[in-house]
Amino acid sequence: MSYFMSRMLARQDGVDDLCLISHISDETVGKQLHTRLMRNKIYTSIGEVLIAVNPYRRLNIYGDTHVKKYQSASLSDTNPHIYGLAERAYRRMRDNRQPQAVIISGESGAGKTESAKLILHYVSSVSGSSSTANQMKKIILECNPLLESFGNAKTVRNNNSSRFGKYLELYFNDKAEPVGGSTSNFLLEKTRVTHQGRGERNFHIFHQLFTADSQTLQHFYLTQPEDFMYTSQSGTLNVDGMDDAKTFLEVQQAMTTVNMDENEKWMIFQTLAAILHIGNVTFAGNTTPPQLSEGAEYYVQVAAYLLGVDPEALYKSITHKKITMGGRRGSVVEVPQNADQAGQIRDALAKELFSRTFDHIISRVNQVMYPKNYARGQTIGILDIYGFEIFKKNSFEQFCINYVNERLQQIFIELTIKGEQREYHQEQLPWRDVPFFDNKVVVELIEGSNPPGIMRVLDDTCKSLHAMDSRAADDGFLDKIQGTKIGSHPHLLVQGRGMFTIKHYAGDVRYTVDGFCFKNMDNLYESLEACMSVSQVALISHLWQPKEKQGRSPTTSGTKIRTSCAQLVQQLMQCAPHYIRCIKPNETKSPMQMEEKRVLHQIKYLGIGQNIKVKKAGYSFRAHYETFWQMFYMLHPKYDQLQGKPQQVIQQLCTYLSKKHPTDVPMSEWAFGTTKIFVSQPQTIFFLEELREQALDPKGYAEKVRAYEQADKEAEKLEAKMKKPKKKGKGCVIC
Repeated sequence: MSYFMSRMLARQDGVDDLCLISHISDETVGKQLHTRLMRNKIYTSIGEVLIAVNPYRRLNIYGDTHVKKYQSASLSDTNPHIYGLAERAYRRMRDNRQPQAVIISGESGAGKTESAKLILHYVSSVSGSSSTANQMKKIILECNPLLESFGNAKTVRNNNSSRFGKYLELYFNDKAEPVGGSTSNFLLEKTRVTHQGRGERNFHIFHQLFTADSQTLQHFYLTQPEDFMYTSQSGTLNVDGMDDAKTFLEVQQAMTTVNMDENEKWMIFQTLAAILHIGNVTFAGNTTPPQLSEGAEYYVQVAAYLLGVDPEALYKSITHKKITMGGRRGSVVEVPQNADQAGQIRDALAKELFSRTFDHIISRVNQVMYPKNYARGQTIGILDIYGFEIFKKNSFEQFCINYVNERLQQIFIELTIKGEQREYHQEQLPWRDVPFFDNKVVVELIEGSNPPGIMRVLDDTCKSLHAMDSRAADDGFLDKIQGTKIGSHPHLLVQGRGMFTIKHYAGDVRYTVDGFCFKNMDNLYESLEACMSVSQVALISHLWQPKEKQGRSPTTSGTKIRTSCAQLVQQLMQCAPHYIRCIKPNETKSPMQMEEKRVLHQIKYLGIGQNIKVKKAGYSFRAHYETFWQMFYMLHPKYDQLQGKPQQVIQQLCTYLSKKHPTDVPMSEWAFGTTKIFVSQPQTIFFLEELREQALDPKGYAEKVRAYEQADKEAEKLEAKMKKPKKKGKGCVIC
């Protein structure tokens, strides 16, 4: 047996790899996860898939000592840990020169964002120390607080929830040192700028802004968050364990790191202040256009000053909608709005101001991160996107979020369950398929073209939105769904007026269509565009540079999401995937506690049981015969005398190994396909890798064992210091 494997088994708490359990059921998996959690073992594996349970407390299982431990242990230490997965991704990128992708999934509050930061920390720690590499590591790590402040917020389930999708790609040179990177963002929850539910907050940056010095606050006409609708409506101003003032200083430092000067920083904060003042512009009465509420004139004046536009022009752009009649050469008509309609336009402006500012920040980060004269080569991607959401009231935002999660689940099924079984058939191995739910049927329901899916029906409804109010359009959208083929879809239920339910892979979600059409129309009215484009503030005028018209119909939110999601899926499919399935153990963020019903639900919809069955019945390792030969030819004393076709040569090698090591490498471990060799247990590969290391570099192997034992002892000392929690955790703190 592998030395490192024997060390792991000696300290095992529960089952490290769920493929080792004899009876496979959701309940058995849940008990295993619970047993391990009670022993501070938050990581469990299914082959190479990592399951991470959020402990809601700090554990001494990270840091430099543990980095050294996993860096020294090669791939043979199968004690599940996120550092082990990170090491595997980094090493395969370096050795195989193949792009890697870490795909992190789970509910909001399950620990996805923290997991992404741990992956980033590990890769940064082990990937070289040249001046260029160190500078790039500094940029990547310091940009985290900047992106989190603008893209994260407190929700009822998570104090630091990512409210946008982020795909971070790290670029490496031939020495496997980081030389740059890029960040792709999508699906920003713009609605949060103007509306937050009870117990939630706006994006962190709005609250951090109020911790600025008094002179800055005075210049921006800011007092306290209680005085502004966009920061006070939820009744939640502070977050336990979060220091807004400290983080605001880190944000400013990160801005400096990405080469923003003081003037650019000032304009960004000025824009945020303007958004807050816009939120206090309210209307009264039933007139069209509406009258400003008492005191609202002040906020129009301040917002206009901060945005660098004329106050009267700002007021008119909010209370009047410009419509071009008669096609491209038609006349422009200004249509006065009522109070409710003006409120929607006001919120649309606030959301667009924030969205464009956020895109600008991402662009500035990428300008610094992307290396000059870089020919795309070795990469590691880290996908962190908010997970599947089911609330009491689910709107267009949840519909889009859940659609993206359906697509990501589709990738997981394709590569880990469906793809694996297909490979066995292609290699002509004896195999009986394991049944599983293929969510392709749900994806087609949402995005399909023939018959048109929900998104396409919504786009079609939005074409006539200018001719009706938002509520009438939403009702028409539901009527169209019922009148098409998808109206009788087995995974769709239309419930009276205003609601429909989709049977997602993660459970049934009932959506309220109120605002669906308005939110899907992701284009500002011409009046707002015209007002902002003449701003005297350089940043605002830059963000509102005229865009080229593309076609007759404006692009909807649904179209943009489908396009960006398709691009992301295509990108991920070109990489070797590494999966982290995050589990949220309870709803109250209580440390080291597990609610059985909630965990069983996640185990079921994540397809963990089916994944175990396929892995347990299948093979943990496969390689083309030529690749396997290059890896292990030196283990045969007469390797240069073996003859025959690749399959025949490999069979001779395997027969020799099984005879020499019958206990560790029995003949039953091997399966020979048409082009590949398959190995049943991961322990076998670990054992062969250690034999190879001993054969090629006996001194180096002995030093690696010594380094591992030393790092393991130090890690055990740190873990022994962990104390039982005395109070509730502060969100996701697996760090």
